[in-house]
Amino acid sequence: TALAQITSSDAMGCSSGKAAQGPDAAKESQKPPLEDGTEYLVSDAGVQKKVIQAGTGPTPEAGQTVFVQYTGRLTDGTVFDSTIGKKHREEFGFFFELGRGDVIKGWDTGFSKMQVGEKAYLTCRADYAYRKKATGKIPAGSTLIFEVELLDARTLSSAERQELDAKVAALRN
Repeated sequence: TALAQITSSDAMGCSSGKAAQGPDAAKESQKPPLEDGTEYLVSDAGVQKKVIQAGTGPTPEAGQTVFVQYTGRLTDGTVFDSTIGKKHREEFGFFFELGRGDVIKGWDTGFSKMQVGEKAYLTCRADYAYRKKATGKIPAGSTLIFEVELLDARTLSSAERQELDAKVAALRN
């Protein structure tokens, strides 16, 4: 399967193919894509992206809220988290403000280089994920592979964000 190929051959990074933004712009990769289409998003190959389905919408900008569906796996294929099957994630997926550092560095890098509607594998080396810290089902120093879909990206007012947070919280109960 495509995941097995990514798991075995590309467990060192995460890539998307668009220009890096913010402080990591200097680390942007100039390397060509690998034969399987995997692209390096940063020059040290710590984040890689392999497109499953191209998107047709805009590329999100720092400060916008991005809405995503994802399944996260360890390099051995073990699922450690997913939005799929969670009642409170059905309507909006998982959402966060891009570029604010609220998520792992590999996500801020990866989603900034995707288009709305795009599905991809983002492979994030430990230094772009949780580093040497174990968290939940993720062992310390793990490279993580995410199957992701960028559902939407838009600027939200504080009131809109509070309303979304309240809806999600209500669905958790």
